[in-house]
Amino acid sequence: MLNKHSDVGASSCHRWWECPGSVSLSLKAPPQESSMPAMEGTAAHELAEKILLRLKKDQPFDLHGTIGTTIMVEDNEFEVTEEMVEAVDMYVESVIGVLDKAGTDSSFLHVEERFSLEVDKYAYGTNDAFLYRPFNDIHLWDLKYGRGVVVDVKQNKQLMYYALGAIQGRDVKEVVTYIVQPRAYHPDGPIRKCTYSVEELKYFGEILKIRIDATRKKDAPLVAGDHCRWCRASSICPMLKEEANEIAVQDFSKVSTLDLPTMVKLADMQPRIVEYLKDVKNHLHSIAEKGSEVPGYKLVKARSNRRWKSEARFVSAFTGKYGNKILAPSKILSPAKMEKLIDKKELLPFIEKPDTGLTLVKDSDPREAVKSSAAEDFDGIL
Repeated sequence: MLNKHSDVGASSCHRWWECPGSVSLSLKAPPQESSMPAMEGTAAHELAEKILLRLKKDQPFDLHGTIGTTIMVEDNEFEVTEEMVEAVDMYVESVIGVLDKAGTDSSFLHVEERFSLEVDKYAYGTNDAFLYRPFNDIHLWDLKYGRGVVVDVKQNKQLMYYALGAIQGRDVKEVVTYIVQPRAYHPDGPIRKCTYSVEELKYFGEILKIRIDATRKKDAPLVAGDHCRWCRASSICPMLKEEANEIAVQDFSKVSTLDLPTMVKLADMQPRIVEYLKDVKNHLHSIAEKGSEVPGYKLVKARSNRRWKSEARFVSAFTGKYGNKILAPSKILSPAKMEKLIDKKELLPFIEKPDTGLTLVKDSDPREAVKSSAAEDFDGIL
């Protein structure tokens, strides 16, 4: 019986592709509990799946009517909010738009379909959704509900892995992949696409097999990098420990005394070191929960704020008696939401985008580089 999630699956491909040793190390790591954002993302995916299955069967659906209902994920109840509905609506509308343009019957839509790749028996996964047009192409979508990490669509190994699964046993010329990420800013917009020929995907499959085989080697190397962020073995990883020691060796020197290469190296290491330290604390929490003493620490009740079990049920119970007194004052919609009601050209005179300054990011960030005002002030002088 294969596990639901493959150790060399699509979602972790970006990690084990770069760090082959992370696969075997992860098997020795303590189990990780799902984070609330991750479970909320699962709830959004379940809502999307429900709507797309109705679309596939040509059944009517009322997405906005689901606001206030709840979805259970790992014993946690998540309320379907307006924000979740708007995100799922963008995803569903993207699928509908391609269906309408292609003039293809919705029965050719595949939703949450499991697949196994020929390259390895442990290479398997589940596609969010794809439209199969026989002898023509496949349009494949991946919903990203998260807002913390912006996902690029070009040369995205996870999507290429999914696309490889979608073309198996099907006669097509190319696959158009889509990332739908409604809650995170990207200069190319919330819906981004990239097209691959079948030949490109088959070549990717050959490299994929080599990379999977590399994870099985006894001396598979551990390689630290940006891919460490979501690795469940980060708390026991010797490479990350080595990097943490390297930071400690600096003895928190004054930043001004460090040379530029050292500062750049430390800046590159910062995200994964932060995650490493979080995982260390989570590991200590797990040890304490099992009854072992953790010197200098103790378990206490976590702080929490009161909240409505279901806003919809509360409103239904008290609106008759108290009317609008139980509701917060109405608030004008954001420009993004208002564009659904009013044409963009009409809105332009009323919208501004304030300058919030500059932020330093990695070269891989999709945004265009700009000169700082200080650099411009010294042009021609330095």
